[in-house]
Amino acid sequence: MKIAHISDLHSRLIPLPNNVDLIVSTGDFLPNAKKLVDQRSSREEYIREDIKYQRNWIYHHKKQLKNWLGDRKLFWTSGNHERTSYEEDFKAIGLDITYLDDIVLEFNGLLWAGFPYVVRFQDNWNFEKTSEELSQEQQRLKRKIKDCGKPLDILCAHAPPYGILDFYQESLKVEGENLGSQPLADWISYGEDKPKYIFCGHVHSAHGYQEANGVHVYNSATIYQTIEIS
Repeated sequence: MKIAHISDLHSRLIPLPNNVDLIVSTGDFLPNAKKLVDQRSSREEYIREDIKYQRNWIYHHKKQLKNWLGDRKLFWTSGNHERTSYEEDFKAIGLDITYLDDIVLEFNGLLWAGFPYVVRFQDNWNFEKTSEELSQEQQRLKRKIKDCGKPLDILCAHAPPYGILDFYQESLKVEGENLGSQPLADWISYGEDKPKYIFCGHVHSAHGYQEANGVHVYNSATIYQTIEIS
């Protein structure tokens, strides 16, 4: 199976290869509304405005989205810039989309799971969690995987594991930092039930590929990578 993995496109419908069987997006696909001019507006009001903006963008770009995806299937994990689930909206415009947020499913003989959570760093976006909360969410997902009775093949996570394709430095004038998930790094370091592949994004400047403890990690933030899995 040949996969085109994308992440963090923020509404850019970049050209993708035609000879792929599946497109996998690991978050931050949609644009965000600009901050409200009225600074008195509450965070809740801004989130409502952002949801409306993202939903309208989907319907206004119906033709472009259908032409871009074609007859290919799209697997989707949300990112911290997605305010809510838009699965029904995408289906309403005719896209073949499968949401993976907190879901474990089998497709083409492979076990897939989605994990949209990121380390809390601004507390202004969706799916932001403390390290303890990340561990709790990860344990919940691992119980679902265990119930399937077979090992996980592909984890579609928005954030990369800590220390792996996750280094961010805004400029040479400031010190950089790792923005990945420590619980996810622990999972692939010590877990016998670790996935074979991790598709992720989140950290734009760190996109690329790295093998870590036998796990193939692809950060495709702002780009696409073609991955063949037999």
